[in-house]
Formats: sequence, C-alpha cells, structure tokens
Amino acid sequence: RCPGNTFSCRNSQCVSKVNPECDDHLDCADGSDEAHCDCGLQPAWRAAGRIVGGVEASPGEFPWQASLRENHEHFCGATVVNQRWLVSAAHCFNEFQDPTEWVVYVGTTYLSGSEASTVRARVSQIIKHPFYNADTADFDVAMLQLASPLPFGRYIQPACLPAASHIFPPRKKCLISGWGYLKEDF
Repeated sequence: RCPGNTFSCRNSQCVSKVNPECDDHLDCADGSDEAHCDCGLQPAWRAAGRIVGGVEASPGEFPWQASLRENHEHFCGATVVNQRWLVSAAHCFNEFQDPTEWVVYVGTTYLSGSEASTVRARVSQIIKHPFYNADTADFDVAMLQLASPLPFGRYIQPACLPAASHIFPPRKKCLISGWGYLKEDF
C-alpha cells in the first residue's frame, strides 16, 4: 500500500501524480494506471438531455444502471461494477434479505423491462457493509453477486470506480442516474 493520496500500482510502485488512472498516460511501469479504463463507456449514447427536469434517458445512455426487482416490482436501483457484481444501498435489503427473492434488470431504460436489450439476472449473494446501521443509515451500501455473468455490450457496461486515492476537486460536476421520481411530491 502506498502512503496518503498516492496511487498504488499493481506492481507496488507508488505514483504521486494526482488522479493518474485512465488519463491516457502510463504512470505505472506495469501500465496498471491505464488498465480497466473501458468502464463508464456509453456505446449506445445519443446526444440527449439528462433525466433532470423530466427528460428521459436514451437507450444505452446509462449502461451501468440496474433495476432491482422483488416480487416482479422495481424496488431499488443498483450499479453494475463488473460482470458478476453490483453495488446498491443496504437499506434496500432491510425487509427482503433472501437473495433468491431478487431479480436484476439491466440493459433497459424502462422499468417495464420491455426492450429487447433487457437482460434479467438472478442474485446469488447480498453482502451489506459490516457497519451498516438501519437506524442511522450509516454505511448504507451493499454488494450483490449475480448467479451468472452479465453479457457486456452496447447496452450493458460497468460504471467507473475511482481509485481510493482519487481526489475530487471542489465544485466538480457529477452525474447521477437512477429510477427516482422526476419531481418533488410526484
């Protein structure tokens, strides 16, 4: 492990450059700062507005977005991390903790999941953060392991996860996707 805010290369080299990962410049001798940079791609993205203010997402615009279904109903959102793992909120599993009760829909922009690009996957394991507190919602994160790998392609891709040393500057714009309401008091 490298100290402080330095980046840890796979070969144990430490890089002190701010945010060296996926910047198209090899900073690690083993190239690990530029490995796994094919995440966050939007291969089917079209020039369209974001879902803020009631504008619908275009097919493939958020290929990492997943819908968690319990009893065939959308219950929570999740994010594709890789072909076998999703990340979601731990509070989604307060009531229904059995992984066999859950199905994931990916590759869709509609909660109906009616598009031909929709892939349905079963959850094999739910791992809540060990310090998750349902009363305070502290550490409200969970990992979901899928029973089979997702087929990455035009409509299904993983989101990028920053390195632990990544620095987010103040006033940096961020993109949030999800299945939430478009207005207050809907």
